[in-house]
Amino acid sequence: MDPIVKQFLALAKENPERAIALGHGWVWSRQQLALEAQTRAKELEQCLRENARGSGALVALASLRKPSFLASFLACRIAGLCVLLLDEDTPAEEQQRLAHGLGAWAIWRPTQEREGLPVSSELEVLGGTTCLPKAACLKLTSGSTSDPVSIMTPTESLLADAAALADSMGFNGEDRFLVTVPLSHAYGLSMLASPAWLLGATLIFPMAGGEFQAAEEFAATVLPSVPSWFEAHLARSADLPPLDPSLRLLISAGAPLRSKTALAWEKTHGRAIHVLYGSSECGGICYDRTGTAAERSRVGSPITGVQVDLDESGLISVRSAAVTTGYFPSSPKRRSSIEDGCFRTEDLGEFVDGELALLGRTSEWINVKGRKVNPREIESVLEQMPSVTDVVVLRRELPDGRGEGIRAVIACAPGSIHFPEVLAWCSSRLVSHKIPRSIAFVEQLPRTSRGKLDRAALLSMP
Repeated sequence: MDPIVKQFLALAKENPERAIALGHGWVWSRQQLALEAQTRAKELEQCLRENARGSGALVALASLRKPSFLASFLACRIAGLCVLLLDEDTPAEEQQRLAHGLGAWAIWRPTQEREGLPVSSELEVLGGTTCLPKAACLKLTSGSTSDPVSIMTPTESLLADAAALADSMGFNGEDRFLVTVPLSHAYGLSMLASPAWLLGATLIFPMAGGEFQAAEEFAATVLPSVPSWFEAHLARSADLPPLDPSLRLLISAGAPLRSKTALAWEKTHGRAIHVLYGSSECGGICYDRTGTAAERSRVGSPITGVQVDLDESGLISVRSAAVTTGYFPSSPKRRSSIEDGCFRTEDLGEFVDGELALLGRTSEWINVKGRKVNPREIESVLEQMPSVTDVVVLRRELPDGRGEGIRAVIACAPGSIHFPEVLAWCSSRLVSHKIPRSIAFVEQLPRTSRGKLDRAALLSMP
């Protein structure tokens, strides 16, 4: 039996009536979750027998944000299936493409929910023959647009990451986590689902826009979210109730948290935001234990049991028990990224007073007439410009094969900044070849459901 399942069933037996999930007007106990998982597992096992499939068959799980994900994932593991984690908002056609591309046996979709419980589900058998008996789940890399690529994650990696995060952050089974990110994302799996399964922590599922109210109603203690969530709620601060005093730990991950956001949040709500830097390939890497690292544009120090090394160029490598076993499908380049418990990232960084500062990604550098330009340097200059609320700097292919140029997409209030002002600001702070010659103004930068920049949407802007 999968150790995650075994641990949760032990918790359910120890205290069956203890709440595992809460929402407005409903409660789901550990016992209910255990029974739901075991019932669904029997249905899956019957389908496996009928289709002559065995342990390690791949099933794509298209679950909702509600706690049905908790039961569905456990059911798959009880049945011996490897789970392909699909984003909850992935359109059905894209679900099909991803599942087919990775050789999934079936797609499993809870089709209706009542008070968090799935009341019906649909299993669409695809007939794929992928068999991965050593992987608990496949995490999709953030956006292969052609052939899908996933990260094979064994149970041992999930357990190691969960233990390291709990030790570094100091949370336990008494905590109540406010759910603001999908459980099927790598971040949600580590910071929400795993504490529920392994520690018996309670998950609170707020109604849309009612996070502050749910935190107060259910005395939430931990809030993991993404920078865009904190920024959106900063913009609405005047219309929101005070942050409940029970919330002792606020965590931001998934994308860089800007220093101005961290400072504004603490000033407005009197609570610091702790930064978590991690990757789907290895779980948590660094954590800001003080809640002040983002103010210095840093991401904290290595998590318990994690070794972070920098090569001569500043490229970051991570070694820990949570590093996954590799990519599926594999290739020579992908194999070289994950070897012997070490993950070689594409991120650049430097240690300053024991804290890691991220300096961009090698794959995003821009070649301007033979000179390498780090977009992060330009972003840090533009972020300081009055009226700029967010900014991203991108590589832009110049017409007629003339090489690469620099484009800045700036989020600001309509009409508050103009092209000449940006050029003047940059001209006094950057050398000529680093000044963006193409600038777009938007009210908000487009982001995915993971809280990351939607680069496809950015690149398609006129």
